[in-house]
Amino acid sequence: MAIFSASLHAYGLCLLRQGGNKNPAANLHLEDPKWLGTGQQARMNALAATSRNFKQAAKLLGLDSKLERSLLIPFREIKVECTIPKDDGTLASFVGFRVQHDNARGPMKGGIRYHPEVDPDEVNALAQLMTWKTAVANIPYGGAKGGIGCAPEQLSVSELERLTRVFTQKIHDLIGIHTDVPAPDMGTNPQTMAWILDEYSKFHGYSPAVVTGKPIDLGGSLGRDAATGRGVLFAIQALLEEYGKSISDQRFAIQGFGNVGSWAAQLISEAGGKVVAVSDVSGAVKNDSGLDIQKLLKHSLESRGVKGFSGGDALNQNSVLIEDCDVLIPAALGGVINRENANDIRAKFIIEAANHPTDPEADEILSKKGVIILPDIFANSGGVTVSYFEWVQNIQGFMWDEEKVNSELKNYMIKGFKDVKEMCKTHNCDLRMGAFTLGINRSSADDIYFFPLNKASNSDYRARQFILIYWLRTLATAINLMNPYSIIYNFFLELYLSLFQSYKIEKSKVNCIKLIKLRKNSKINLTTFNKISIFLIFKK
Repeated sequence: MAIFSASLHAYGLCLLRQGGNKNPAANLHLEDPKWLGTGQQARMNALAATSRNFKQAAKLLGLDSKLERSLLIPFREIKVECTIPKDDGTLASFVGFRVQHDNARGPMKGGIRYHPEVDPDEVNALAQLMTWKTAVANIPYGGAKGGIGCAPEQLSVSELERLTRVFTQKIHDLIGIHTDVPAPDMGTNPQTMAWILDEYSKFHGYSPAVVTGKPIDLGGSLGRDAATGRGVLFAIQALLEEYGKSISDQRFAIQGFGNVGSWAAQLISEAGGKVVAVSDVSGAVKNDSGLDIQKLLKHSLESRGVKGFSGGDALNQNSVLIEDCDVLIPAALGGVINRENANDIRAKFIIEAANHPTDPEADEILSKKGVIILPDIFANSGGVTVSYFEWVQNIQGFMWDEEKVNSELKNYMIKGFKDVKEMCKTHNCDLRMGAFTLGINRSSADDIYFFPLNKASNSDYRARQFILIYWLRTLATAINLMNPYSIIYNFFLELYLSLFQSYKIEKSKVNCIKLIKLRKNSKINLTTFNKISIFLIFKK
């Protein structure tokens, strides 16, 4: 058994899943959601909202209850204390988190955010969303997320550096090129990633692929800075085309003018769209004739916000969400569209550039109003997609030009939208459930390796199942490499079939023989062969 476990690890597989909470339903609040705040800012707990969407999608897919539970439990939850000396000589303590949700599809991937509201539930929810997001984008990653509860604008550059390095020291053994690859998020940037890379490299040697979103000089990718905003543009184009519209005849309102919101505004403006309202933490501005985005960008950089921009009228920050427009783009915090303001939203389309900006109850209200929502796990996947490109470039040691990066991103976004629409047709559901079912379906197909399908299953029986899968796939590959009528091929075939009897899994033998014959006669391709082989051996 030990030898077999070692073999599985050599192939990137694992028999056991780690997870601190063995009863996730106890704190998911699925039946009685937890609400935070009151009035206009009332919003559902992030984990409860994300898990409710998961439950709905799982029901549409008809997931096995054990697999459903397995997909909800994080692989690992990390909480660390980070104490640093401040510039004035006093000590300050912060709490950092990293939730590694799922690694069935590949290394776990997700950003690190610095924000006062970072908490375990939010990080857990965002890590879960990253698992579905990477699956929707169809890139070979799982999901993770991290953060530190701090206000970065209240810390000096040297204090931020010390905090980042201490956090990296606490988690360096738990991240890695093929384990968990962090990236920038809210409150962090390429400089933050450079500090993480430098600190990590002290322990493990120079490893540029351990983080993405790095400065170009340290192995960052061209086009990464604009990637999420550019992905939002491609997502909008795909959605509007589906409804016979174009960007040039739409009016846009954007909540949030950080990296994602500012790039989305700039690219939409360049594509002919009219951005009529923008907000950020400093304030909001509107112009019914369209804002001059280049001037607004310049003003924002010089004044640290959009407040006071002379090219439009001042506006209440929260009013941007209910501004008269065709397309609303929330690109800031989560939970901003909720039961309190959903009825007042006038946009026909909502593009979720932020993570989980819309609560499930707001979803229901907006759906009844006929508002089309393009969900976050697809709409803002441009960032993680180009992070994947950066990771690939680092591993290959070969840098792409920006044209190739943007071209590949567009291909991924267009293909992703088509895949989501296909799931909508299959399950007769809206775009959010289409994206969730797509992501969960792809993740669960890989997670089948990580859980027993019935109570009678034990580790030895599962080991025998894994051996059968391994040999069946080896045999299918061998058909491509050797004459299927050769003595060597027939020897391996007989050896494989004998395993069914010795491992007492006879019920699958007849069907597997038929499957091998189909492959042998080129009736099915290798991908189809592999999918059917999983079903035959793991079926109840």
